[in-house]
Amino acid sequence: MRVTLLAATALSTTMWFVVPHVAVAQSTFDWSGPYVGASLGVVSTTSDITTTDSGPFGFSTQGALAGLTIGYNQQVNDLFVVGIEADGSLTTVDGSSKTAPTFSDADERLESLLTLRGRLGVTNGPVFAYGTFGLAGGNASYSALVQDFAKDGAPAENSGFVAGVTGGAGVEVALNNNITVKTEGLMYSLSPLEASSDANVTDVTKGDYDSKYTPSGLVVRTGINVHF
Repeated sequence: MRVTLLAATALSTTMWFVVPHVAVAQSTFDWSGPYVGASLGVVSTTSDITTTDSGPFGFSTQGALAGLTIGYNQQVNDLFVVGIEADGSLTTVDGSSKTAPTFSDADERLESLLTLRGRLGVTNGPVFAYGTFGLAGGNASYSALVQDFAKDGAPAENSGFVAGVTGGAGVEVALNNNITVKTEGLMYSLSPLEASSDANVTDVTKGDYDSKYTPSGLVVRTGINVHF
């Protein structure tokens, strides 16, 4: 619900900003050519950490996102546009989850998100509505600690670069012959990180156990592009 509200707010803000300027852009705006840009947005995770002894640990974590974009469009005719876009963003996703009544807890972190996507959509002069799909990757880390009655134990943890897929939709509007603004939403799902604890079996820990963290979630962002 919170992410839906953020998406609606971002889209309405973008349209409020661009509508008064649409008349400035040419009614036959040519989307063909390279472009660079920057974007700001929010990331909401739907990730889980699962273990063989507890869980799953569920997350509902939000963070900020800021990144740079490079891409190329080719306008096929007056109606269709096809293109390719790459972007890299830093994120502030950092969440934790606990299971009661034990002291078991887990933490997740997504530090960056990269995408390489195709874009295909329709245009009506300065307005371009598109769908997008492609590859995604990012630096992620997690830690899962499963135990009964003590706050010290051996966690299962891992970190590294993970890859996956992403897809979504957006709208981009030209303010003039070179400047456009866009709002888009992307779902991403990355490959899992896995780890095993290295605990000695005692009266306060669960002993050795396996764990898995699968980073996934939703990105909603607004950006500005400069076309050449």
